[in-house]
Amino acid sequence: MNLSFDIYYETTKKHFADLYSLYGPLLFVLNLVKKNETTKREQHLTEGYQQAIDAVNAHLPKDLKIVYYHQDMKALLKRDKEEFMNLTNSFSLVCLSKIGFFTAKLNPKKP
Repeated sequence: MNLSFDIYYETTKKHFADLYSLYGPLLFVLNLVKKNETTKREQHLTEGYQQAIDAVNAHLPKDLKIVYYHQDMKALLKRDKEEFMNLTNSFSLVCLSKIGFFTAKLNPKKP
């Protein structure tokens, strides 16, 4: 896999800068793609994404670092569906405890 076209992750950095401007200083990433495979396919995506997050985090202050969490969804669902639900629920509760809950109010249409 050759990612030499953006070795400094400029596009990734721009993407996360956009997310920071939209959602604020706390970003959480949940990667559900396979981590271990006999023939690497999705695993390349997981490794590349982890490298990109690490590259972005390397240039951020501690309070702005992206929280990255990986869970191989397919493997976990094969093993125990309830455990998968508990883990993803726990992750969402951690996120909510850190950032709170927000909603967007759309302007109602005027008659």
